[in-house]
Amino acid sequence: MSSIYENKKVLQLLRKHEKRIINMLKNVDPETLKDEVQIKKMLRLLVMFSNIPITESQINQLAKDIKTSGLNPKDPQAIEKFLNKHSKS
Repeated sequence: MSSIYENKKVLQLLRKHEKRIINMLKNVDPETLKDEVQIKKMLRLLVMFSNIPITESQINQLAKDIKTSGLNPKDPQAIEKFLNKHSKS
């Protein structure tokens, strides 16, 4: 099983759309990022719109990482730090 962070298309998406992702997350309720089901729904939408094939296990991995990170969607620096940490190849 490969890590989602090793998927070059996912890394390109994170790098290319970092500002858009940050702006999108600013509108997310912080409680949403504590609910793994809601996180997975958001990730599936992002994957669908970006047309990037990733596995369910990769979505699960990313959802778990987001949930356990304590990420605050209202803090742009925290979002940027999270994205940068995970988009390094």
